[in-house]
Amino acid sequence: MQGGKGAGYARWAKVFNLKQMAQTMNYLTEHGLLLAEHEADILLHKAAKQAFDDLGIKKLPAVKSLQAEYATLLEGKKKDYAEYRRSREEMRELLAAKANVDRLMGYGEERQNDREKEQGQDR
Repeated sequence: MQGGKGAGYARWAKVFNLKQMAQTMNYLTEHGLLLAEHEADILLHKAAKQAFDDLGIKKLPAVKSLQAEYATLLEGKKKDYAEYRRSREEMRELLAAKANVDRLMGYGEERQNDREKEQGQDR
């Protein structure tokens, strides 16, 4: 209530505000825009706002800056993944070489003999 206004103004303002709220509720009801229908979206929005508030973020970054950052990260990911594939292939080659050396040195036969002895003792 503005300063210097009387009781009549207060009553009028109260009635006017109630009428505005009633019109708003009527509009929402007629157009099917009540809280229950959009409650999940509203809760998601509130959770996101709370997360931004917790991080102290007042202004969201621009879409262009996010796209530029995403492109940079994607390029780095592709580079790192190529290095990962090379390392994985090298590991497979080393494991194959190790298996060949084990076979040549007879380690595989010793293990097989040890397993057979263990199985014979278990019976």
